[in-house]
Amino acid sequence: MRTVKTPEGASRFCFNVAQPAAAPIAAQEISARKNAADVSIVLMRSKNACEQFYMRLGAFLKLAHNDIRVRVLPEISETSGSDAERFDSYCERVGTLNAMSVAGAGAPPCVVLATPQALFSNAPKPDASEFLLIKKGDSIAIEKLRETLVKFGYYNEVLCEAPGQFALRGGIIDVYPLSASSPLRIDFFGDEVDEIRTFDPNTQLSDGRARELRIDSASALEDAPQAPAFEYLRGKKISWILLEPAVLAQENTELFYVPDEGKAPYKNFSTLFAEDFSKSDFLGLSLLDSHAGILTALGKPNFLRKTFPNTARLRAWRASATRLTRRRASCAAGSCRGLRTGTGAALK
Repeated sequence: MRTVKTPEGASRFCFNVAQPAAAPIAAQEISARKNAADVSIVLMRSKNACEQFYMRLGAFLKLAHNDIRVRVLPEISETSGSDAERFDSYCERVGTLNAMSVAGAGAPPCVVLATPQALFSNAPKPDASEFLLIKKGDSIAIEKLRETLVKFGYYNEVLCEAPGQFALRGGIIDVYPLSASSPLRIDFFGDEVDEIRTFDPNTQLSDGRARELRIDSASALEDAPQAPAFEYLRGKKISWILLEPAVLAQENTELFYVPDEGKAPYKNFSTLFAEDFSKSDFLGLSLLDSHAGILTALGKPNFLRKTFPNTARLRAWRASATRLTRRRASCAAGSCRGLRTGTGAALK
């Protein structure tokens, strides 16, 4: 068996990267390639790691004045969590797949945090997804929209408070799409969509405006033709960031290793890394000095100096990250006197 390799000349590797340093380095890479990549994929070991990294990466992107949205692609498991937890994961997965499918096609780029298994889990084929797109000024009968929502598997409730629900009151329909971060209120003037607004599901008060909304079907998911989630990346310009690539390969051997002769009998990362699948760039970040042979470029001790040309700035960040780590350890020991991060000042 041999490891899957990235294309020649398309990868870089940075070792001796402590865990607190991974987020700012990833943010720097994403910001630098904002106009060159449609989707930035950050591969991590577990869903918990993705959720923890989500907050830190978003904070450093804001410090870099980058408004690119970060999403998590969860893996759906029938044996873990309650029905409500699996439904929440499913809604989040639908939203992330939608963002992946439209990125680079007139839509802004996106950052996706995922585990290797999440990318290879089945999802409705990109061309088989059933959805309804409504824009301001569209003409649609309220009764027809209600019938479509019922067909899509949405529940008609008195109040629209959770994904998969809608509420009808006169010339107004409240709907909470599966992939939306908040419910939306569609105000009709006759059969014309007069206004689309977001609202708070707790107070039911409008808090913003929207030009359009996408309503994904919940009923056709199991019946629709299935394909691995990575099919939503086909033809995209992708920036890959692998956190601890050697560990990822060790824990997912079936995805990172291929036979010495011939092709693997199943799809793995050799498909995603193929040049005819997408145009990709690769960066490996690791505390270890090994990337298991996945990345074709060797790691260089001065990689950080190339990423952060200002050496004094890098030293300031390292000192700030060290202080933050020590304060967290102090809090864990019960002697915390307040925790403030100083990394933002160092990176400005």
